[in-house]
Amino acid sequence: MTFTGKILVILNMIMGILFMGFAMIVYQTRVDLRGQLNESAKKFQAKSAELTSAKTELEAKNQDLAKFQQDKEQQDKQYQGQIANLENSTNNLRKELADFRNRTARDEVVTNKATDNQNIRNEEIEQLRKFREELIAQKAELVKENTELKDKLQQATNDLKQTIARNETIVAQLGELERYVAAVRTTYKIPGPEEVLGNVTGDQVPPAPPSVEGIVMKVDQEGKFIQISLGEDDGIRPGQKLEAWRQFPKPTYLGTMKVVTTEATTAVVQPVTRVGGVIQPNDRVGTEVMPNRGKAN
Repeated sequence: MTFTGKILVILNMIMGILFMGFAMIVYQTRVDLRGQLNESAKKFQAKSAELTSAKTELEAKNQDLAKFQQDKEQQDKQYQGQIANLENSTNNLRKELADFRNRTARDEVVTNKATDNQNIRNEEIEQLRKFREELIAQKAELVKENTELKDKLQQATNDLKQTIARNETIVAQLGELERYVAAVRTTYKIPGPEEVLGNVTGDQVPPAPPSVEGIVMKVDQEGKFIQISLGEDDGIRPGQKLEAWRQFPKPTYLGTMKVVTTEATTAVVQPVTRVGGVIQPNDRVGTEVMPNRGKAN
């Protein structure tokens, strides 16, 4: 055998050995692959079962998800409505808050103004309180003065009543005297008072004081004797001439009078001339017509 043949034999042997090895490897691989395939089939069946279960569970989950989405959409709609209501409520609250702030600002202005007015009123009340206290003090003084004046008025009233009673007595006596004198004058033809007083000279009758003014207190029924509020203390003496006038309702000159008798504060006069009417109580009388009284034209 040649060397080449030997090499070929050896190559055949090596190739046989390799083929056998490869066949063994292929067989073993086939066995392993079949086992793996069976194992994979089992696993596939298990995974298929799991997939079927997962699909079933997925469908259930999808149904739950669809229901959840439906419920969620309904809830979203409800929430949207609630949100809209809340937004409206919020806007209303914001508007009310703005109105409240405006009212609060106005109320604050009004409150400040009211506070200022109250302070002014308090000051006025304090001033009125002080004024009231002063009035009370003045009232007390006035009450005291009024009491004193009442006492003085009562005393003056009593004095006036006594004076009037005395004057009435004098007037009555003068009336009696006048009637008696008239009877005697008629019987014995004696001149009357007018003639006697008309014959009195200026040296015998003192002049009347200037600007003396009084009132007519009383007039007898016949109007012959008149009692006036002027007397010896005023400088009035028998025989003097006096003027008479009336102030109301309009200034009126009444005429002249002559003094017949006098006392300290009163006198009895007789009319000499009558111009403006009958002399009445409260008519004015004086030594001359006062400028502010006027004389009737």
